[in-house]
Amino acid sequence: MNVNIPSLLIAALLVAANAQEPLHPHATNTAIASACGVTTIDGDVVAAGAAYKATFRDGTFEYVPALGTRVESNLPWSFRLTSIRRRGTQLLDGTVPVAGPTVDGGCVSWHRGDVVERYDVRADGIEQSFVISTRPEGAGDLVVTGRIVTDLVARPDGARWRFVREGVGGVCLGEVVGVDATGRRVPGSTRVSGDRIEFTLPAGFVDAATYPLVLDPLIGTEFLVAPGDSKVPDCAYDHTTSRWFVVWQQHFSLSDVDIRGIRLDADTGAAVGPLVVVDAGPEPCTRPRVADIAGVDRFLVVYQRGASLFGPFDVRGCAVDAAGALAAASSTLRSGIAQEPRPCVGGEASDQGNSGVVVCEDGGLWALKIVVPAAGPAFAFSSGMLTPSNFAHEPAISRSGGLTGRYLVTWTELMFGSDTDVQARAISRDLALLTPLTTLLGGATIDGQTAVDGDGAGFVVAHSRREPSGALRDVRCMRVEYATGALSSGPDNPIEATPNEDEFGPDIAWLGPKYCVTFVERQGPLDDDVGAWLIDAACTTCNARITLDGVDATAASNHEWAPRVAGRWAFAQNNFNDDGLIVATESFDAPLFTGVITAQRVQALAPGLPPVVLGGGCGNGGVPAVSAPFVVGNADFHFLVSGLEPGALPLINLGFPGPPVPCGVCSILPPVILEAKPNVAGTASSLFAVPCDPTFAGFQLEFQWLSLFTTVNPCSLIDGLSMSDRVALTADI
Repeated sequence: MNVNIPSLLIAALLVAANAQEPLHPHATNTAIASACGVTTIDGDVVAAGAAYKATFRDGTFEYVPALGTRVESNLPWSFRLTSIRRRGTQLLDGTVPVAGPTVDGGCVSWHRGDVVERYDVRADGIEQSFVISTRPEGAGDLVVTGRIVTDLVARPDGARWRFVREGVGGVCLGEVVGVDATGRRVPGSTRVSGDRIEFTLPAGFVDAATYPLVLDPLIGTEFLVAPGDSKVPDCAYDHTTSRWFVVWQQHFSLSDVDIRGIRLDADTGAAVGPLVVVDAGPEPCTRPRVADIAGVDRFLVVYQRGASLFGPFDVRGCAVDAAGALAAASSTLRSGIAQEPRPCVGGEASDQGNSGVVVCEDGGLWALKIVVPAAGPAFAFSSGMLTPSNFAHEPAISRSGGLTGRYLVTWTELMFGSDTDVQARAISRDLALLTPLTTLLGGATIDGQTAVDGDGAGFVVAHSRREPSGALRDVRCMRVEYATGALSSGPDNPIEATPNEDEFGPDIAWLGPKYCVTFVERQGPLDDDVGAWLIDAACTTCNARITLDGVDATAASNHEWAPRVAGRWAFAQNNFNDDGLIVATESFDAPLFTGVITAQRVQALAPGLPPVVLGGGCGNGGVPAVSAPFVVGNADFHFLVSGLEPGALPLINLGFPGPPVPCGVCSILPPVILEAKPNVAGTASSLFAVPCDPTFAGFQLEFQWLSLFTTVNPCSLIDGLSMSDRVALTADI
């Protein structure tokens, strides 16, 4: 059967409007919506596309349309072949047990003698077909009979059949088609009676066909309302393959929630490879988190799986190859937990590392070291307690431990009365406790979750805090430094703190030159936007605010929430990839808030405005240059010069736009700052930390290098004075 399922948008990449390369969103949307894949989970072969999942077990094909939270439980449609016959001649007895199925790429098959029951996995569904290798014996029409099991109601629709729940959706069977080896096609027919279904091809075609012959009915999902329900994403980056991996919850019903993922090319946003099914239940799987393990080029996905959406939960983990097609089988990392474990995971940035650190709740906070093999599903892990307190909740861990393998873990601790503390502890990749429990903040206004990221020595912690006047919240950040077994913290700075507005749910990622902080801002009842700021290490905002208002402009989809952000800097290890990816959920405003996943690229430093060479150089003054874009918040910006004489003394000359002072053939910039710098093998540099202040955008500056003690004398003012060309710069945001 060819499966013809309408495409379902799972995720969309939205172009960021703030100084970044385009992500080709239309191509990306199509690529993500067309993702599909086959994997083996707990011994079962499972196929998945944007709007369905299917299981192949003991000769039975079960198709589950993704109808979302509009149904309380799954509404599967299953098919099992019972016979193939021509009039009184039975050609195949489908009740005989069959081995397999076999999996060949995206094709799943049961081999039944001269007949192959074949299922080709496509993005829009499953193409099911019966391939008959030789002309069957007997006379009359060829009839393929199967038994169907479903709670959906069967209804004829012309030559098609629909199996639906009114007002929700279901499964659609299209016209039957017979195709012979020459490509000649003939329509067949479908008949449904109770739990019996028959696909029929006319006798004349069966007798005249060139074999092999394919009987090819169509099957698909019939959507009567908006399809699919994807929520709560996370993402991570692998530098060897230059790919993002985005994971999310896929809701099939209130009792069936899967974990899925897709790889994206980091430069174009295009989907790479098939849809990845991390876990397909049958128990609901929620709160996925993902980190990169650079030493083995695999992503470590952790999540919680429970008997219901309300628990109790076990923490589970799964390894996904950054360059591969499938996920390894998931396994339980910590079981027997009586309350939500809320797992979070920190990855490994070192190319030599093969483990990550998972933190979860279990009568306190526990850290698990998860050793990820280069291939296969097996995990080895050890564990250690971070705090024995039963009042420690909502743990967060830095995205990696940097090259030192040092992580910062933060959480909220409910104290006496209404007070809540933000607490932290530094740990190593081997779970050594590097610092004592440290209270970073406290008071009655601390609210909700924390988030943290950094390079292993310096970190930034984001959190939400209630305004003094009531329940509305602000998002704030503070710098935390590790040194000699202790943590020290800087001031708690407001990042998004507009009075009388509610901002909450922060996340943070280190992008190298800056950090990116995301949050949710409430606009009204069931109307939320996701916002983002770029900040420096001192928690000062550097840019105009970025707002992710989703990809659906209709009034029905104003609920953007659950943002997560990850960066490339720590994992790229080349001080070049300063961008990150923000992922979030976009939902309908009305219950049950059916959602899709949106994403947006964010970049720490804009390309900036190009330097303008004004001329005026003379002698052996060298060649001026800059190290990076002259943009707001670039704390590592340097003026450079090369081609100096070995014995020359270089001086950086900074000034403002204006007429230069002539000296022979030279033009000297009137100095505001004139400072000598070391001559290192004919080169020199001067640091100029561009302020992290949006009002600095548009600031104009000129620079020039003066060179003393050169062997030439182009300027009569001073013997041996040469100079480079003057260069004009304009700061960009």
